[in-house]
Amino acid sequence: MRSRRSAILSRQLENDAAMGILTSVARSICLRHSATGKVTGFVPLGKIRKAVVIVDGSLPDAGKTVDAIHSFDGFAGRQIETVVLGWRGEPIKNATVVGPSDVNFYGRVKRGRKYPRIHVGEELLVSLVSDPENFTATQISLSSDALFKIGRFHMPKEIFNIVVLGDEGGQLRAFGLVCDILKSVK
Repeated sequence: MRSRRSAILSRQLENDAAMGILTSVARSICLRHSATGKVTGFVPLGKIRKAVVIVDGSLPDAGKTVDAIHSFDGFAGRQIETVVLGWRGEPIKNATVVGPSDVNFYGRVKRGRKYPRIHVGEELLVSLVSDPENFTATQISLSSDALFKIGRFHMPKEIFNIVVLGDEGGQLRAFGLVCDILKSVK
């Protein structure tokens, strides 16, 4: 348990070299306290009742990706929370938007009634963010109690059960691959 936290901590400290010392210390403390240590594994789509899907709002296909998430027939009858990180435009229908004012100075989503609630007791977490430098996505993925986690980049000690690699086609294509994976898990 300790080695996983220290590996994540050292990776974040290397990435935060350009930032101030206060920000990098705050991020390392946040990551140390965020790691759940919960055992994850493959869960069939039929046993998933709640899911959280994280979308990168800085990419041009964010709106289309949110529409594809809510039209996926495998999610029918399930509670789906779509979180769009870094969105600065108009509100997106059927999505929780986490903008710059919703995160604190080091990148963690602020807590409180007026800020977005990310975790809903989910069994599935899908992170479509392909940038490992995105601290908010990293922290949400690490702190999630989901039983099955799918991501787009490798994290230390294999936080994600499945990693969908490649940037061709963007996050919309990556979600299509995730849908194929979810349908095939029995």
